[in-house]
Amino acid sequence: MVVPKLNRLIYLLLLFSCQQPVVKNYENDNCEVFVAGKKGFWIDIYAKDIQKNEVVFKLRNKEIKSRHEKSEAGNINYFISENVQIKDTLAIEYKGKIYNIYGFMNQKETAIESKEHKTIRICRVSSAWVNGKLIQDSGNNVLKIVLE
Repeated sequence: MVVPKLNRLIYLLLLFSCQQPVVKNYENDNCEVFVAGKKGFWIDIYAKDIQKNEVVFKLRNKEIKSRHEKSEAGNINYFISENVQIKDTLAIEYKGKIYNIYGFMNQKETAIESKEHKTIRICRVSSAWVNGKLIQDSGNNVLKIVLE
């Protein structure tokens, strides 16, 4: 009979269309406490004739390690994997000048995981203050900072 098959089809359509997206919740998601929820973030530094060894990052008066990925004339990208708290001040020392990054703000959003194509929940840095100037993220989890 056509009606039971139609009912079954409607049931299956409703079942799959009303499903909530799969959200991957990371254990210890610290988006309210740590910058980018302890998953690290990028700082793109722009300065004329900048060299990798000229930039020093400090957190709580201690030098921290950063990983630089790519560099171009006047631009170096650094990945900060240190557990920086939202309330912390991260200092950049460059050519005798200090640039303080503080007032970090995170943003929670939903994204598509690249491997399994599932919907996941992520925490990323969305803005911070640098020496009194508000810096919005320039990409996905990236702060762009221009040094003088």
